[in-house]
Amino acid sequence: MNAFKLCRAMDREQFRLIRANPKDEVPRFLAENGITVRCADPFYTESLPIGEVTNTEYEIYTSLFRTDLFVFDRGNTTIDNRTGIVGIDRPSFSSELVSDAFTEEIDDPKELFSEFCSLNGHRYELAPRFVVPNGYTLCDTSNHGGNFVISRAALNESQTIAVAYLGYFGGPLVGAGHLIGFVNSGGSWRIAGQTMLWIS
Repeated sequence: MNAFKLCRAMDREQFRLIRANPKDEVPRFLAENGITVRCADPFYTESLPIGEVTNTEYEIYTSLFRTDLFVFDRGNTTIDNRTGIVGIDRPSFSSELVSDAFTEEIDDPKELFSEFCSLNGHRYELAPRFVVPNGYTLCDTSNHGGNFVISRAALNESQTIAVAYLGYFGGPLVGAGHLIGFVNSGGSWRIAGQTMLWIS
């Protein structure tokens, strides 16, 4: 159905309902008119949040903050108290970018991509259960710059590799975001590569 026919199919009452409550009424109207819309956002989900941040993820965060992408031994690091993927261009995020986060080829980047998207469709509260070299503060960082945001960490089924996002926001033109790959070696996690997703 083209846009003209779509508008013609809408009576005044439907238009009023859609304007008043688009979140519920738009999907209903599209379904009633046989219109299927594919969401371009791989992180979009209608499901409830998936559990809480796990012990393994906190171990991965400790490894994450050993990266030399940023300096963590000067002052106190400020980290958003909820997980997030702020800065990622969501429609263009792909399994190829997950592959790029590792210096060596991984078996199934699509598995990690799918898990990463599923976990990061929501934000989750973080607890101070990981280590940063100079210490850190968890707080709501929405009102100021100079802070980091970290995502949920996605693991493969055998829990031997993982991927997580680390973003830094220092101001309008001071920031960057990286997707970082990890491998579990001898029971501990180490960084296995990274790829920059954006910079300002």
